[in-house]
Amino acid sequence: MKLLFAKSKWEVPHLSLDAFLDRVVADRFDGSELYLAGEPETAALIRNAHSDRGLFCIPQVISSGDTPAAHRESLARQLDFAFEVGPRLINAHLGSDVFDFSDNVALIEESQARARAAGIPVCVETHRGRPTFSGPETVRLLKALPELRLTADFSHWMCVHESTLENQSANLAHAQAHSDHLHARIGFQQGPQVGHPFAPEWASLRERYLELWRPIINRHRSEGREWFTITPEAGPPDYMPVLPFSRQPVADAWQVNVAMRDWLLGLNL
Repeated sequence: MKLLFAKSKWEVPHLSLDAFLDRVVADRFDGSELYLAGEPETAALIRNAHSDRGLFCIPQVISSGDTPAAHRESLARQLDFAFEVGPRLINAHLGSDVFDFSDNVALIEESQARARAAGIPVCVETHRGRPTFSGPETVRLLKALPELRLTADFSHWMCVHESTLENQSANLAHAQAHSDHLHARIGFQQGPQVGHPFAPEWASLRERYLELWRPIINRHRSEGREWFTITPEAGPPDYMPVLPFSRQPVADAWQVNVAMRDWLLGLNL
């Protein structure tokens, strides 16, 4: 099974799509992960810009609004657009941690129904502020929605639970069994992102994340999959810690993500 690495546009929103994708190619990524609402191009232009460079696209959709109805409307609009760009899969931030459980279930059910109809997976990210913000709540959703597929980003859970999740083996196993895409970011007990994951003080934490990621990758390999997608997702300020007064980031997020890709490739996972 081949590991395919996507480059997020998160750190460089100022770049045009073409300039961003040229840099993606230069740094030897296999595709992009792209928040479509932040791009002015048509679906056809986005699709062609990727295919012309031999890249795949993972669109990101983010439901929003004050009510479940507003989230449903924004989700429908964004998914319709995302399906048109020819994605390998779609990463979704859906619902809200302040909505009723039944409202979030209905919203996620709609995303999965649309995914089935389009034949394109929609993976719901484990993310703060969303119904997947914690281990127990995500498992509650998975039991209600057995077909739900996830984007695993355990940096959020570490921050929410203020732990490295050793006491959540059952919740983790449930989430790992449903995860079809991975965000490789190193968060810690007090925040969703360390300054630089390859600083020596984070060595043991890096190993902990490998323990969380390996079961997902191994499951896909055992199921005979041809590929599995990973997006190294260290973000810019304010995800990236900054120095006081100057607000200078303590590391270059793009280079951190390149280093994460290279490290994971070197491990021969």
